[in-house]
Amino acid sequence: MAILDDNKPRIILPRWRNAKSDSSKLILQSEIKEAGTNQITTDIFLQSKLEFTENKTFSNALEVVNSGFSLNEEHNTIEEAKFILSLNKKLPNSVKKILQLILNDTADTTFDKNTEVTNPHLTNIFKEAGKNISEIRKRLINFSYNPLLWLELSRLYSILGNINKAESAAQIALQLSQNSNRLITRSVSRFYVHKQDFEQAQSVIRKSPYFLTDPWLVAADISYSQFLQRISTSAKTGKQMIESKSFSNRDITELAAALGTQEYFNKSIKEGQKYFYKALKAPNENSFAQVDFFLEDFENKNLLIENITNNYEAQSVELRKEKKYEDSFNKSFKWLIDQPFSRRAAYFNSYLLCGILENFEKAVEIGKFSLRSNPKSFLLNNNIAYSYAQLNDVKNASYFLKRMKNIHPISDEQKVILLATEGLIKFKEKKIEEGQSLYRRAIEEAELQKNASLKAQALLHFAREEYDSNTINKDEVFKIISNLEKEGLKRGDVEIEIANLSRILTGKRK
Repeated sequence: MAILDDNKPRIILPRWRNAKSDSSKLILQSEIKEAGTNQITTDIFLQSKLEFTENKTFSNALEVVNSGFSLNEEHNTIEEAKFILSLNKKLPNSVKKILQLILNDTADTTFDKNTEVTNPHLTNIFKEAGKNISEIRKRLINFSYNPLLWLELSRLYSILGNINKAESAAQIALQLSQNSNRLITRSVSRFYVHKQDFEQAQSVIRKSPYFLTDPWLVAADISYSQFLQRISTSAKTGKQMIESKSFSNRDITELAAALGTQEYFNKSIKEGQKYFYKALKAPNENSFAQVDFFLEDFENKNLLIENITNNYEAQSVELRKEKKYEDSFNKSFKWLIDQPFSRRAAYFNSYLLCGILENFEKAVEIGKFSLRSNPKSFLLNNNIAYSYAQLNDVKNASYFLKRMKNIHPISDEQKVILLATEGLIKFKEKKIEEGQSLYRRAIEEAELQKNASLKAQALLHFAREEYDSNTINKDEVFKIISNLEKEGLKRGDVEIEIANLSRILTGKRK
C-alpha cells in the first residue's frame, strides 16, 4: 500500500544549495574569489597518459591525475594514482583527497538499470549535474584550494548518488575552510544527515571554532540532538543568544525554530510558541516550514507563505490540507527540484502521486528519480512497487518488492506495509488466496502494534482488491467503510483511502 512517511515530526535541518544561490549567500561568511581559467582537452589528457607510459615519473603521473580528474576520466587514472602513493612523497591534503576520490571511484553502488528515469525533465537534472561536475573539476585544476568548489562538487555527487565521492569532496571543503565557514560547516553536516550518520553530522558542527558563538551552528546542533533523541547541550546557549538581542532576526530564525521544536517535544507548548513567533520575525523558507508544521494558524500566515523565497514546502503542504492536490503537486515538485536529495520532499511527492492523485505513471518516475540519491529508501521502493502493481505491471512491481525485502532493518510499521504491498501484487497475479493471506497478516500485525490507522489502511486496501476480484460485493465494502467511520478513523491517510475506494464503488475511477 502507498505510504507517506514514517510519521516522524519535522526537525529543522540546514538546507544545502549551490553557494551562489541567494539563500546560501545570506549565510555565507566570506566569499572566496578565483581568477583565470584553464581549458584542458582530451588530447592533453591522452598526451599525458602517453608521457607517463614512456617515462613513469611523479610529475607525469600527477599531470595524468590532474587532467583526468578535470575531464571526469578518473577511472582511467587509477594506475597513476597508485604510482603516486607508492612513492610515499609528502603530498598536500588536497592532492591526497583527489587521489582518494579516484581510488574510491569503484566504491559507489552501480546504478540499477531498472531504476533508470525516462522523463526528459528529470533526466536533464542528472545531465546538468554531470555537466557541472566536469566544469568544476576543470576549475579545480587551477583553484584546488577553493573550498566552495569542493562543496558544490559534493552536492552534485550527492544528487547523482555517488556517496563516496560526495564524502571525499565534502571533507576536502571542510579541511580547506578549516571548518570556519558556516555555510560549508552546515552543508557538510547536512551531507552526513543525508548519509544517515547523525553522530558525524553533529560532530562537524561541534568541531567548528565558531560553535557556540554562531546561532546558525547552534540551531543545527540542537536539531541533531533532537534526531538523536538526546538532551541538547547547546539549547541554553541558544536561548541566551536570543535573549541577548545581539543578533539580527534573520540570523536567529532557524535557532528560534529549533528551540520552539524542542519545547514542543518537551510538552511546553506556550514556551514553544514563544520561540516560533520569534522565528517568524524574519523567517526563511526553512524556519517558516518548521513553524507551519507545528502551528495550525498564526498572524500574517497567508502573506508570508506567498512572499518567502523558495517557500515550496510550506506551500505544497498547505495546498494539500486544502485538498487542492494538483496544485500541491506543482509546488511539491518545485520543492523536490530545489532539494533533489531530500527524503522529505521525495516522500511527499511520491505519496501525493500514488496515494492521492493515483497518477501511477508519474509516481514511478518521481520515485525512480529520488532513488538515485536514496537507493535504500524503503518508502520509495514500496511506492514504486505499489504503483507498478496498480498499473498491472507485476514484473516490475515484484522487482521493487524484492528491493524492499533486501533493506534492513525495517520498522514494525514497515513490516505491515511490506505484507500489504506483497498481498496487492499477489492479487494482481490472480493468486487470490495468497493475497488474502498476506493482507490478513498485515492487518493482524497492525493490530498487535495497536496501530489503528495503519490497520484501517491495510483493511481498505484489502477491501479494494477483494472488490476488484469479485470476492466481496459493494455492500460489504460500504459496511467496512461505515465501521471505520463509526470508530472515528475517517481522518488523515485513512480518509484519503476511503475517498479513493468510494470513487471505485461509485464507478468514478480516475
